[in-house]
Amino acid sequence: TPCLREEFESKGIRTHLVYHSFEGQILNRINSQSRRENDLVFTGSLLTGGGFHKTRIEFLDHMLMSNIPLKIYGSIESNTKILQKMTAYYFINLIRKVGLGKAVPNFPIIKNYEMYGDTKINFYSAKMLRSMLPPVFGLGQFDLLAKSKICFNIHGEIAKGCAGNVRLFEATGLGTCLVTDWKRNLKDLFEPEKEVITYKTKEECVEKIIWLIQNPTEMEKISQAGQARTLKDHTTDKRAVLIDKLLKERL
Repeated sequence: TPCLREEFESKGIRTHLVYHSFEGQILNRINSQSRRENDLVFTGSLLTGGGFHKTRIEFLDHMLMSNIPLKIYGSIESNTKILQKMTAYYFINLIRKVGLGKAVPNFPIIKNYEMYGDTKINFYSAKMLRSMLPPVFGLGQFDLLAKSKICFNIHGEIAKGCAGNVRLFEATGLGTCLVTDWKRNLKDLFEPEKEVITYKTKEECVEKIIWLIQNPTEMEKISQAGQARTLKDHTTDKRAVLIDKLLKERL
């Protein structure tokens, strides 16, 4: 993403921006004409703590509390792992409180958990645990998206202000209506509100999802426009040509 490119270049590393992509041949491997039986799905990891998926978990919790028809196929952490993170959070903040924050890297066990000291760690809500379905991968994930009307997308916190995760291209490539978080470079990839739907807050996200469900004709127009854009500009073939060009320029 542009944000990662800027970060690398600030450290003196020359970089080229190459986004993720969609492999168009996947459409020949699944039943892309199957009935879209799911109104709304999310598929992905849900790692607790700041720097990972804290915001993603909060959005999904809000959506579940809003009683919209959401299905979550996710990878979650065990209670043991969460307790380890919680222990690190309280220990690191205790060290910081007594003015020894710079000494954290000197603790062999805790130094690997230093990032967990920045944000309070919570267990998953009971409603989320009840709603969780097993994660799907590969063709199983593509088949799920092809059978879904709407795919919810939200970037991990490492993405910062830039869009570019692979779900952008997978969902649209399969003709699923994508609802994604607004980012400053999204307009370089898709036309917001015509090829994908964007949101900035939990409330706006739920409001737009409800509108899509209540307006299936408009939702289908957006789905088709998003798929056409991905198959035109964001295929693996297109990225391969770009990488070839960059390599030849460097050679």
